[in-house]
Amino acid sequence: ILDRFNSESYRLKVHDHLKELVQKHAQNIDSFLVERLNDIASTARSFTFEQLSDEAFLQQRLEDLQLENGPSFVDLGLIDENGKQISYAGPFQLNRADYASAVWFEEAIHTDRYISNVFLGLRGQPHFIVTVRGEGGGAAVAVDGVQPDRGLPEEAGGGDEDDLDAPADGGDDEADE
Repeated sequence: ILDRFNSESYRLKVHDHLKELVQKHAQNIDSFLVERLNDIASTARSFTFEQLSDEAFLQQRLEDLQLENGPSFVDLGLIDENGKQISYAGPFQLNRADYASAVWFEEAIHTDRYISNVFLGLRGQPHFIVTVRGEGGGAAVAVDGVQPDRGLPEEAGGGDEDDLDAPADGGDDEADE
């Protein structure tokens, strides 16, 4: 009887400890996501559509974000209400991409701020999209591709791409970038 009590007691302790760790990781991830969303929102508020349409200007904004926030910001783009990429700054060949049928775009276009699940998309690497609808009736969406293994606090699981097999909520992967 004593062994059974000790085993059950130990199991409950381990369970409670793991539950607390998961909650702390979730809080760290939520904080990270809100910070990235606020960074993009600040960029979208601070500059006009015309300014962000200039790829050299957008490249400087991306470099500023990377300087202030480390390696989590991979690229930055400006997309119109029809899903056409107007300007792009980053390492991938995504200029003039069409996102009109992308799951994340179809969801993002209906809200002022949006964070996608982790998916592969056009770049073929795990990342998620952070979007903010631009001022003036949603004529544009500022988009940032964030790789979850770059810049995510280590205590929240950053740095190990093997942990990114599925979207955070267990749903389906996004269809397109």
